[in-house]
Amino acid sequence: MLGAALLGLGIWLHVKSDGIVDVTPGHSFLTPSPLFIASGCLAIIIGFLGCCGAVTENRCMIITVGPHSIL
Repeated sequence: MLGAALLGLGIWLHVKSDGIVDVTPGHSFLTPSPLFIASGCLAIIIGFLGCCGAVTENRCMIITVGPHSIL
């Protein structure tokens, strides 16, 4: 859910980025919207791997999510 919220926030910021100040001028990839979009996509992918690994009991997917998940 957090990944979807970050992705939605990033897309909304990208569409409505009229007055948002850049974190570092001259580097467009360091504006808040791409950072939120990238972190939201990463969280969704990790969550998807964890859910699929738990359902199929695939050890490799579960280890990908985190080594503490083995126990």
